[in-house]
Amino acid sequence: MAEEFIVQYSVQSNPSYTTNMALFTDVTNSSELRQLIIQGKIEAALLNASMIIDPFHVAIAGHKALQLFQQGKMKTKTLHSEIVFNLSPSTNINESFKKFGILDSTTSVLVVIVTQENANKKISEISKFINGEQVSITALSTISDQEKIKKIYGISDEELQCSSLQDGVITRVATKDAA
Repeated sequence: MAEEFIVQYSVQSNPSYTTNMALFTDVTNSSELRQLIIQGKIEAALLNASMIIDPFHVAIAGHKALQLFQQGKMKTKTLHSEIVFNLSPSTNINESFKKFGILDSTTSVLVVIVTQENANKKISEISKFINGEQVSITALSTISDQEKIKKIYGISDEELQCSSLQDGVITRVATKDAA
């Protein structure tokens, strides 16, 4: 596993934690991976990469999840499940997992880990469970299903005339549950 395939974001408000991502394609065992997540044998968020517009999209959701975790205000059971929930414009946890988590048919998986520990080691451990090829995170732009993303986030063609799809998605993730 090459370390240049891991993208890492740190948070200014809490620099001891990092949000780390690695992309896998041609994954053939998504069903097994889902079971390992449910059983708590994988401590990470495994995302359907086709629903992610950019790594920063996930970094924002990771930052929100970390803040809620530290405040004791999470709506889900784990920090990593909170990331999946925060990616979704929906307030329904199950719907969030169906749209952004991996399904049995998922072939492109984005592994996300928020940790204070050595993320490269953790991703390396998780990659042993994944039957697929680790690729550069830049491949995400060719995997993203932009039409489906537009539909889920309710981004119109009119909005895209004055803003990018990435900006629209990130704004919605950042402002979800803002009161």
